[in-house]
Amino acid sequence: MCLDEIKLDDATLKDYFSKTYQTFDDSINNLTNSMKLVDTYKDGGTKLYKNDSIALIKCNTIDGNKDIYIGDINLEYEESFCK
Repeated sequence: MCLDEIKLDDATLKDYFSKTYQTFDDSINNLTNSMKLVDTYKDGGTKLYKNDSIALIKCNTIDGNKDIYIGDINLEYEESFCK
């Protein structure tokens, strides 16, 4: 299961990351640097990262999809992701 939006107090997760780091991309890169790369997909470079408690899918398709999915450790890449 993926969430469309996560709210922390009165800010979205994206806003929180943007305030904590220079850019949202910096925050995601910082997070993925602390996680294990589990798989890379042949759609242009989508990657699945995991640590002890969460999983993150960072889309990078040849069509330009850059979506990010964050879920619990059981999150797995599905065919409908990154479309």
